[in-house]
Amino acid sequence: MTAKLIVDANYRFIAAYQEVNARIAQRQQALALYVTLTVSLLAALVALKPGEGASQLPVEWLVLGFPVSSTCLAFLNYKAERAITNLRA
Repeated sequence: MTAKLIVDANYRFIAAYQEVNARIAQRQQALALYVTLTVSLLAALVALKPGEGASQLPVEWLVLGFPVSSTCLAFLNYKAERAITNLRA
């Protein structure tokens, strides 16, 4: 025989609240990662300034990093907002 265990509504709300907090923390971590990547790309641009003997700055691969990181942040933020909205509903 299987007995049905009933979970108290308070525990359900506590679990939902913890899930929302976890999603908010994930969103903040994604923002921190984006800031770290952007600052790293800027630091690489500054570090790769051409010297007196160099004629060209190899930034082609760095220039692509900014839109890619911005797009990733936008998608991660959109996904996190949708998850938080669904959990709060």
